[in-house]
Amino acid sequence: MTHLDGGAMFGVVPKPLWSKKHPVNENNQIELRTDPILVQANGLNMLIDSGIGNGKMNDKQKRNFGVTEESILSKILADLGFSQMISITF
Repeated sequence: MTHLDGGAMFGVVPKPLWSKKHPVNENNQIELRTDPILVQANGLNMLIDSGIGNGKMNDKQKRNFGVTEESILSKILADLGFSQMISITF
């Protein structure tokens, strides 16, 4: 999960409108989920991970982006029996 500046996310939309559904923290940041999506098609399992990964950011980056937790996706997939994975980064 990450947190980014609410004003930057909603642009010209006034804060009183968007902050009702998306409350801000003490840094005026809103919570942004980074949950992966599992797509199963044609006998293939494809995982779309738009998250922040694990061990990719230093402490300053984590603070600036409001990172509260890093991914443990590799461990979860291994526990579920998905031992062979191909990672494609864009």
